[in-house]
Amino acid sequence: MTLKEIKKLKIDKYSKETLIKFRKSELDRLKKRRKEGLCCAVLNHGPGHQSKTFCELKGKHKIHECKYGSYEQCMRWKGKEACTSFFDYPVKLKA
Repeated sequence: MTLKEIKKLKIDKYSKETLIKFRKSELDRLKKRRKEGLCCAVLNHGPGHQSKTFCELKGKHKIHECKYGSYEQCMRWKGKEACTSFFDYPVKLKA
């Protein structure tokens, strides 16, 4: 959700300000990662996919990779964002 979309929402002022601050901090974190040469692709995992883990690779690449969870499962994926399966197992990369 962009900052413009947040401003157009029909919610109270306090909620808008909170969402805007959260979104700005998220954008700042991504800018910092890019500046350090880190990848911004993210894996959503955990119950309900509420946890996020960034790709651990540096430089240009098409296949992203990270270790996630308490058992350090490894997952590879294409695209800016991916999700684990229902039981938090890695999903096989489609060719």
